[in-house]
Amino acid sequence: ISQPALSRYLKNLETQLNFQIFDREKTPLEVTDKGKIFIYYLEKLKLLENEMFEAINRLDSEDETYLSLSSLNFIGMTLLPRVVPKFIALYPEVSLKLKGYEIRNYEDLIIKENIDAFITNLPANNSEITYEVFSDDPFLLVTNRMDFLKSKYDLNNNSPENPEYLNPSDLKYLMYYLLSSEQNLRKISDSVFKKYKISKINYKEVPNLVSAASLLNSGRGATFMAKSSLKYLKINVSLYYFKIKGFENKTSIGVAYKKGHKEKIIKNFIEVCKDSL
Repeated sequence: ISQPALSRYLKNLETQLNFQIFDREKTPLEVTDKGKIFIYYLEKLKLLENEMFEAINRLDSEDETYLSLSSLNFIGMTLLPRVVPKFIALYPEVSLKLKGYEIRNYEDLIIKENIDAFITNLPANNSEITYEVFSDDPFLLVTNRMDFLKSKYDLNNNSPENPEYLNPSDLKYLMYYLLSSEQNLRKISDSVFKKYKISKINYKEVPNLVSAASLLNSGRGATFMAKSSLKYLKINVSLYYFKIKGFENKTSIGVAYKKGHKEKIIKNFIEVCKDSL
C-alpha cells in the first residue's frame, strides 16, 4: 500500500470513528488516548477471532475423513497438481482441504492441529512432529559458466544428473542470489557457509527462485536450489551444477505431521506422493 493511500484510509477510518487515532501535530506521530483504547480492543478482537478459528479447526481435526494440508509454495505449485487428483480418486470419502500459511510457523500450526500435515524439504525441530521423506531431491549449487570453474574442474559431462563436487574453498569466490532468511533453502545455504567457515560472501537477497533464475539469465552469479526446481524455472543460459559434500540430500521432500494424529490417512497421502513422483 502506498503512503498516500494509507493516509486516506486512516483519515476515512477516523471520520467513521469520530475521533483521531494519531496526533499529527507531533513528530513522529503519536497515538492519541482514544487511539490507544481503540487499538487495545482491536487486539482483543483479533485474539477472539483466532480462538474462534482454532475451535472450528479442532472440530475439523476430530473428523478422520477430513485432512488439511499446507506446503512450501514452490513445492505446492509443482507437486500438489500431480498428487491431489490421484489421492481424491483413491480416497473419495476424504475431505481434503489445502491451506495457505506462512512457512515460518508451520510447526506451531501442526502442534495446535490447525493443519494436519505440511509438505516441506527441511525436517522439523519439534520432537512431537514426525517427518517422513517420500522423494529424493538433490541439493545443488547452480552457477553461470565462469572461466575459473572451467579451469579447475572437469565439466565436460556436467549436468543436473551428473553434478561435480565443489571444493568448499571455492565457495568464497562466487557471487550469490540467496532467498530471504526465513526460507528453507536459505537456511540450508547458510549452513553450508557456516560448516565450511565462509564468513564473508558477496550476495544479493531475492524473494524467490524465479527471481534468482532471472538473474542467472543475466550471465552472472550462482544460487542454491533443489534439482526439481530446474524443471519449472526458465533459465536460458548454460550453467554448471555442483554438489556440496555433506549436503547432497538436504532438500529431499517429505511430510511433517503430529505424532499419533491422523497417522493412517496421512500415511495414505504419503504413499500417493511416492507413487506420483
